[in-house]
Amino acid sequence: MADERVYAKAQNVGRQSDDTWVALRGTRDGAAIAQPWLHALMVEGKVYQVRLGTITAPLVGDIVITDTAAESAAEAATGYTIIPVRLNVDIESLGETLPQACFKSVGALITTLGTAFVPLNLKIGGPAASGRAAVAAAGGVAVAGELATTTRVHFIATQAVAANNYLNVNFAIPPVLVGPASCYFQIATAATTGPSYFANYDFIEFVGSEIG
Repeated sequence: MADERVYAKAQNVGRQSDDTWVALRGTRDGAAIAQPWLHALMVEGKVYQVRLGTITAPLVGDIVITDTAAESAAEAATGYTIIPVRLNVDIESLGETLPQACFKSVGALITTLGTAFVPLNLKIGGPAASGRAAVAAAGGVAVAGELATTTRVHFIATQAVAANNYLNVNFAIPPVLVGPASCYFQIATAATTGPSYFANYDFIEFVGSEIG
C-alpha cells in the first residue's frame, strides 16, 4: 500500500532559497496545499499587462476593423514564447453603431508600433519583458495581414446592447506564441465614429527553452 504524506504547516510557514528541497506543504488534516500555476508564474515575475487608456482618459477605436490595423499588440521576440491569458474591455461609448471587439495572434512580429508601451510586470519590481508592445487609437498599430491559414482568433464579439458594455475573457485554451509571433486587439464600429473604451490584457513570457 502506498504511503503518501505531506508536511503539516498551516501557520508560521518557512521560506527556503532556490535550489533547495522542501517538504510538500499540507494542512493539519493532511490535505495538500498547491499553488495554481498562473499564481506561481506571477510570483516568479513572468506575467505582464498591457493597458489601453484609463478610466479617466479612454481611447477611441477604429471605424472599421481592417486586417492589418490593431489598437494594441504584444510580441514574442525570437527565442521567447508568450501565452496570452486574459482580456478585459470596458466600452465607455459605443460610437454610432454597436462595436465589434477581437483578439487574435499570428506568427509574425508587430509591423508598426504606433506608440510603444512597456508591459507592466504583475510582480512590482519584476524583470522587464523581452518583447515589444504597442498601443494606439483608431487602429494605429500595424500587424501582419489576417489570413484564415495563418491568423488565430481567440475572441470575437459584437457588443449586442448599449447597456452591457463590459467584456472580461479568460482564455480557456490560450495560444502558445513561439517567437517570432504576436497577439493583438482590435475594436471598431463600422460607422463614422469609433467606440470610446479602455482595456487591458495579460500574458506570460518564457524564454523559449523553458516551455519546450
